[in-house]
This record gives sequence, C-alpha cells and structure tokens, in this order.
Amino acid sequence: MIRIITRAEASSLRENLLRIAAVIAALVASALIMILIGYNPLDIYEKILTGSLGTLYRFKNTINKAIPLAALSLGTAIAFKMKFWNIGQEGQFYLGAFGASLIAFAFPNMPTPLLLIFMFITAFLFAGLWALIPALLKARFSTSETLVTLMLNYVAAKWIGFLQYGPWRDPAGSGEWVRRGDYSVLIYRHWRLFKILSGR
Repeated sequence: MIRIITRAEASSLRENLLRIAAVIAALVASALIMILIGYNPLDIYEKILTGSLGTLYRFKNTINKAIPLAALSLGTAIAFKMKFWNIGQEGQFYLGAFGASLIAFAFPNMPTPLLLIFMFITAFLFAGLWALIPALLKARFSTSETLVTLMLNYVAAKWIGFLQYGPWRDPAGSGEWVRRGDYSVLIYRHWRLFKILSGR
C-alpha cells in the first residue's frame, strides 16, 4: 500500500546541504560524461573558470550577464511559489527591454538618473503586462500557463527581431545595433552607471 504523507519542514542546514550536494552531483555527472567522450574534466573546469573570471574584463562580462539571469530567477521563484508555472521569462525580459528602450529613444536629453528611473518603471510595466496575458487566459479559459508563457517567448523574440532588423535598424550598419535618428549609442551612454556613482 502506497501512502502519501506531508513531508516535514526541512531545516535551513539541511536545505543548504542539499543544494551543495546537488551542485557536487552535477559536477561529478558532467565530469563522467566528459571522460566518456575523451576529455579531461579538470582541464575543462579550469578553462571555464579562467574564461569567466580569469581577468578583470572577463569578470565584468560574467557579472554583466549574470545580473539579468539572477533577476529572472528571482521572478521565477516568486511565480513558482504561487504555483504559477511561468516559463516565459525570456519573453518578459525582451518586452521589458523594449519598454526601457522606448523611453531612452523618446527622451534622449533627459538627465541620466531620471531617465534610468523611468526606464526601470517602464520595463517593469511592459514585462508585467506581457505576463498578464497568460494569467488572464488561465483565469478565464483555464489554459496551461506553462504552454502559453512558453509560446509567448517566440512572439516576443520575433517582435524584437522585427525591431532590430526593421524600424530600429541602423541604416549604416548590419542591423546589430538599434538606432533612431542620431541616438545609436544612447542606451549605452545612459547605462554607464559608474559615471553617476563616481560623479565623472
């Protein structure tokens, strides 16, 4: 006879030990796969560390890429805690970036600290409204939020691709840098936060 019982609340120490064990198990499993295909796992792990943290430039790039991932992970954790299986973080990130870019293009001469605040608020609203679509569909039609949020990722990616190679494409470039008028470096200039903090 199989019985389903409520699991006792784990202590903080046990939860931390489980997390550490999970990381170690993942590293060991990855190492076994590397050995099977003929690679030295120690060399691979060394290259991963030196490639991401070996120099100050690499360390900055790693932190720069980790910040949005950490923010998305936090939002995902909150959604999962509410039993809302949100798989649409990528699309919500794209729409948030789209909203922030709109503000940067619309107000190029706004003081940087104020512009950043408006960009943050607009990004928050755009991403939230994008997440509202599957929430409303689930509430009204009992649709699967997992499926809807996943499919909306592709819609958001297509929209950003349209802007990148369409209205916001740099006429003199390859389409890899958005531009509106003479504001091709606008977002980069305003997002150099160290200028604000250092007073330069």
